[in-house]
Amino acid sequence: VEEEEEKRGQEDEEQRAGSHKKRKMNGQRRKRKIVQGYLRKCGSEGSSWKKRWCVLMESRLEWFKGSAAPSARSSIEVGGGSVQLEEDDGGERSKLVVKGAWGTSLLLRAACAADAAAWFDAISAACELPPKPDDKQIA
Repeated sequence: VEEEEEKRGQEDEEQRAGSHKKRKMNGQRRKRKIVQGYLRKCGSEGSSWKKRWCVLMESRLEWFKGSAAPSARSSIEVGGGSVQLEEDDGGERSKLVVKGAWGTSLLLRAACAADAAAWFDAISAACELPPKPDDKQIA
């Protein structure tokens, strides 16, 4: 699990200076990456686990085939949703059950309990955000 802070010190200085400019990137408001890393995602049938590169940005959790994949395979809006940390078959708390804002569920598994706890904390914080009204589930 990798956490990023994008120019936080510079943004703090701008806020202290009274600057209320919104950072723009390609005409869009810049999204801050909260957490990214590999997780295993349970397939739709519930029997297969596929390794996916996952990125949590604000209240959207996206997953990719790999870290260099050009586009997300799918995503889920977690703002207004919920997440639970559960034990896997080996008794380790490494399973995450994510329920999205629009009723979609997702089952993920981290490599270890420490990684699962970090993802749980980040997704829990994102769940406290309101869902984006114009953001719909891709998949």
